Amino acid sequence: MHSDEGDYTSRIIHLSIDGKKISSLKSGKSLTLEIKPGEHTLQADNTFKKKKESFTAGTGEEVRFVTRNRSGFGSSMIGIFGSGPLYLVLERENQVLSETQS
Repeated sequence: MHSDEGDYTSRIIHLSIDGKKISSLKSGKSLTLEIKPGEHTLQADNTFKKKKESFTAGTGEEVRFVTRNRSGFGSSMIGIFGSGPLYLVLERENQVLSETQS
């Protein structure tokens, strides 16, 4: 999910899994994707910054990530000069569900 809480909303985040582009998410949008069990790498890229997260998906598990652009020190320069520091967050949510859970 590309969360909009505290997000710099005008920047799209491009997502790839295992090196294959899967989506370009606008702020507030989410994506559901079925993947095979095993080792995977998720990459988020907002064209300023890239983040990678390796994870293992078990059989029947639902693995969730949240990504967002975050402004920080110096980000006000984006509005003034058209560019400036912009930070990218890619976090795995703690909740991992399996098909056997309610």
